[in-house]
Amino acid sequence: MKPIYFILLIPFFFFACKEEPMEPEETPIEKLNRLACTQEALNESLGPDARIMGPSIFTPDADGINDLFSFSYDWDISKLATYNLKLIFETDSSSQDVFESTDPQNFWDGTLAPMTVQPGIYQMTLKLTYDGQSYSFAKEIVVVNPANAVFALQNCQDCVFPDQLNAANNDLDDTQQFNVGSLCQ
Repeated sequence: MKPIYFILLIPFFFFACKEEPMEPEETPIEKLNRLACTQEALNESLGPDARIMGPSIFTPDADGINDLFSFSYDWDISKLATYNLKLIFETDSSSQDVFESTDPQNFWDGTLAPMTVQPGIYQMTLKLTYDGQSYSFAKEIVVVNPANAVFALQNCQDCVFPDQLNAANNDLDDTQQFNVGSLCQ
């Protein structure tokens, strides 16, 4: 009789131990493609006579186009009391400071001692004091290298590249946006 019980229990163990299929984990490139440029670029007034504009994406690939993470300013530099720019790369398990500057003319070239950083979404914070007023901005910045890209950004029409910025006119130069090869779909 014992063998009969054993045979009857086999289906129970089979169904009780069956694992549900898991969703495949999103790769960093898939996440970058999905999230790129979904946040608005920096475009802020610092009073009636000043403006700052910043990109949402840049491409540090040394081709001379959109290579530097830089801001466009229209301000009286003598009214700038403090300036602190910081860029951080965060993963689920860690974070790494990749660039920090207290000089508004010091632009990031996308390197970190001396390698070009990996493509991804970086956290940018900018704190400044202008004409007695304190300002704080936090944005996501997308870093990609079109020469090495094995994907095309889905939200490329929403991206603001460094070479587009013109704070003096409070305008974007759209002719520079799509000069990035196969990066945009």
